[in-house]
Amino acid sequence: MDRNTMVERQQRPDPRDNRAAARDVMTQGVRVAKRTSSLDSIAQIMKEADCGIVPVMDAHHVLAGVVTDRDIVVRGLASGKPLDSLTADDVMSPHVQAVNDMATVEEITRIMGEHKIRRLPVVDDQQRLVGMISMSDIANRTDCRPELQTALEKISVPARDRARFE
Repeated sequence: MDRNTMVERQQRPDPRDNRAAARDVMTQGVRVAKRTSSLDSIAQIMKEADCGIVPVMDAHHVLAGVVTDRDIVVRGLASGKPLDSLTADDVMSPHVQAVNDMATVEEITRIMGEHKIRRLPVVDDQQRLVGMISMSDIANRTDCRPELQTALEKISVPARDRARFE
């Protein structure tokens, strides 16, 4: 093994360590939608990918928002507008909490708990989507059970009761 390979291996943490980076445990190859994508096409992505969230990219391939299955119901179905006239732009959550691909699992679980979210887009330094990270990814690919438990408790507690976790 040459010196460069050894240095690279020393600098990259074990994914089972809570200091592992998002890029070490995230799901890659995530299917995305455009702002102009129809709800039907987004629902089809969710069905085929067996997921409840689809990132929405702008014309420059930068993360513009996400559409969740809940967004489709609350902002789509409940809007009273014809579903075939709605696009991702009409129902997406535009203010998305995302993490950099170098964020640690410890940081990610803290963000999930603080913002009461279970899945986060992972972006590079140019805000381009490189993957998604979920509580399931963390649970299956790390040894961060205590941090996950704390985050899950914060997510699951109504806002009025959240003070006991802070």
